[in-house]
Amino acid sequence: MVDLPASVQNVNRYSFNNCTSLATVTGGENITSMGQHAFRYSPFQENATYQDGVLYAGNALVLAKSVANNTYTIKKETTAIAINAFSSVTVAVVYYGG
Repeated sequence: MVDLPASVQNVNRYSFNNCTSLATVTGGENITSMGQHAFRYSPFQENATYQDGVLYAGNALVLAKSVANNTYTIKKETTAIAINAFSSVTVAVVYYGG
């Protein structure tokens, strides 16, 4: 588990890449910058419950996965979107404020 304290504003790319025991991320409400692949190959990213097709660490959108209707909802509290978060999916519609 990683608990991102309120003082953390940036998560650099590959920060937790290949952390094979990282299943849970808490905190992260003040993240303003999320690098690409920050949680790649971790159980947090691979096995997480995606809400409306997207994965969050705190208020930072980490990654989108393919959904049947290619429609995604970004919650209004979102403070950052990771670089390339939507690069591997087809996007038809993105709703903000869900």
